[in-house]
Amino acid sequence: MTVHYLGGHGYRLGRLRQQLNKGTEHIHGLFFDRLFPGASPNLRHAALVPAKTALFQRGSETLKPSISYLDVSRSFLITSERRYRRLERKEAKRFMPVLVLESRSQRARFWLDSKSRLLEFKGLTPYEFDVNRKNPNSGQPQGLFSACPAMVEADGLKLMQALDSELTELGEFFPDLDDYSQILRRARDGNRYYSWMRMDSASQVYELLARLEGLPLETFLYEAGQRFGQQLRRLHKAGRTLHDPFASSNEPKEPFFSTLHSGNVDPHGNIVDLEGLSNFDVAESRFWAALLSNNWGKYVPTEIMNDKLSRYPFDVFSRASDLQLFLGGRDSRFPYMPSVFDCLFRAARRPELFERVLAGVLAGYYQIEDPAQQAELKADLIRLIDNMKENNCVYFTFRQTLNIVLGIEAALG
Repeated sequence: MTVHYLGGHGYRLGRLRQQLNKGTEHIHGLFFDRLFPGASPNLRHAALVPAKTALFQRGSETLKPSISYLDVSRSFLITSERRYRRLERKEAKRFMPVLVLESRSQRARFWLDSKSRLLEFKGLTPYEFDVNRKNPNSGQPQGLFSACPAMVEADGLKLMQALDSELTELGEFFPDLDDYSQILRRARDGNRYYSWMRMDSASQVYELLARLEGLPLETFLYEAGQRFGQQLRRLHKAGRTLHDPFASSNEPKEPFFSTLHSGNVDPHGNIVDLEGLSNFDVAESRFWAALLSNNWGKYVPTEIMNDKLSRYPFDVFSRASDLQLFLGGRDSRFPYMPSVFDCLFRAARRPELFERVLAGVLAGYYQIEDPAQQAELKADLIRLIDNMKENNCVYFTFRQTLNIVLGIEAALG
């Protein structure tokens, strides 16, 4: 297998270092050209030059390239040259040098195979690490992916049936990494997966991606929302949720907090970060235990506490929580977290684009395929969006999401 200038069998390490020495923008160009071989010069320029449409960014950071060592047969990536050098000769022969880029997570790298399919490896193999130096987001050592949450995430990816995934236990290769794992996340044939980008992107980025894929922007966003809805439905039908009520001890208590925010979903609607998965009954027990033992009922909106919690099964609230954080973010009482609403409705002032994502999510989640039902849903959502515009709404609240869920489920029977 020969893979352009990104590495592979037949490529020597020295040739990859020559490419790396040409600079970060050059490497970004190599990745772009494999992902979008028919792109016009104008679109290529927009994607590569630092600006609002620059694709290979993580916030304000430019994604850095590096050389790693890949065993294709095992779907395993060694990210440390010192570790690779310590392999026995027979073992080392299975690995080939490849050029990789940082992904959205700083503990992940991605590469493009001979079919231009993206392979993302979450969980690095640092030669030296400090178990006491924790990443504030994951609570795990910097660069590493702990074995238990890695297994939970791998199981979740299999349940959703959207991305191919494989799990490697690092202790098999390196005894000092026995408590850690690496997950491969890979787009299935015919599908796209942009691991380093998420649905908290600016509207200009979506517009560029839609043009690169030859789609109207509204269609791109609707289909992304639809994929998200389909995948979340599979998780929920399996009894799994990312709802983690009253999760944080360092921030105000949130009864309907979920880890499924827009930064954990790629631009095509693929849900990728699942290490916080639990079951509906676990979420329910945490919710009531917190209310009874800590008297945190004041954090639950009054009309929900006094009315809805006694009338509906608790899984309704868990499912609405997962939808809410992705669509509308946190309640205004709690620390800000970006959402699709914030990026499209509020920041971009493109409410019609938010409506397309919302319509796609609901159609995918509730498997609404009948044209008449789709038209009715679209009309209802347009009325909702128009009302929000008239009232200058700056939040899409949990109450709205819950009411939409209850309304649709009552109508569908």
